Parts: sequence; C-alpha cells; structure tokens
Amino acid sequence: MNVQTFSGEAAQPFLEDIARLRIAVFAEFPYLYHGEMDYEKAYLQKFLETKTGAIVVVFENGKVIGAATGLPLAAESVEVQTPFLERKMDVSKIFYISELVLLSEFRGHGFGHNFMNEQENFARKNGFEIAVLCAVARPKNHPRCPQNYHPLDDFWIKKGFEKWENFTCQMSWKDWGDENETLKVMQFWGKKL
Repeated sequence: MNVQTFSGEAAQPFLEDIARLRIAVFAEFPYLYHGEMDYEKAYLQKFLETKTGAIVVVFENGKVIGAATGLPLAAESVEVQTPFLERKMDVSKIFYISELVLLSEFRGHGFGHNFMNEQENFARKNGFEIAVLCAVARPKNHPRCPQNYHPLDDFWIKKGFEKWENFTCQMSWKDWGDENETLKVMQFWGKKL
C-alpha cells in the first residue's frame, strides 16, 4: 500500500480513477448514488483548483483503491456552509473532509485510518482549527439496507470525531433505480485539530 497526498493540479493524473472509485463506492448502501463520469470529473475539479485542498490517494500495486478529498469549508457549496454560517462559525478555519472512499475488499485493514490521518495532518499544516465531515442519514429500517451493514459511526468516533446533534444539511442526488434526484439529510461530525 502506498498513500500519497496531492494538492492542486498534482492530482490531475488520478482524476478519472478517483471518479470511478466514487461511482463504485457510493453506489453501495447507504448512499445508493447513481453516479455519472462527466459529473464526477467536474465535481473533482474544485479540489484541483483550491490551493489548500487535498486529495489523498491510496494505491495498491499501482492501482487507485481509495481516496479522501478535503478542502476549506469556505470553498464548499452554500448548502454545506449554511449550517455553519447560521451558527456564526468562521468557515475559513474549518477544513471539510468531503469523502473517504475505499474499495470494499480493502476495508478493515487500517487503510482508512492512514488516509484520514493524512487529511488531518494536511489541515493542521494549513492552519485549520476544526475538521468536519458529513454522512448521509438513512433510516435503520431502509428497505435497501443490507443485513451485514455497519455504519461508519464507530470509525469516526475512533478518529476523534463527535456527532453534532441537530447539525445537518441537505444534498440531492439520484438513487439507483430512481428516475429523479431526491433530497437527503446529511449529518455532520467534527473535531478540533
């Protein structure tokens, strides 16, 4: 396993691989996301264009098997920033970890810890005081929830994140099998760096 952190255009050569990885991982429960390559590549551009954004890439035998993206909260969409602005929080001091995706066959071997550490170290070096992330809040009895599903709550807690109760935003995407996008509630987690 090889973990590398890229900032700005340095991540460009891996953009398509990361886009494919996002589509594959987010198709699983709880996201059930019906991704498309053109959208994914356009979405990832913001990480390349942000000077204090980071893309951590995990390679196994030269293949991209995982990635974590992050950027200043101030560079994120209004939907993501709004709960913080409503609480008069300084978004310029908050680093937003947008996603952590890892192919299923590599989970449970410590890779996630390694690239979360890389994101947090990057944020600290760039003067951020708080790291946040958000995860989709699906009901426990969702009809498409696999029997062996374990939410990542324990992982976030091990990494020092706390669930911020009543601190959510909404994002919209199309689930697999649906004709239209629907709004999803996203639950925030945070930690001091």
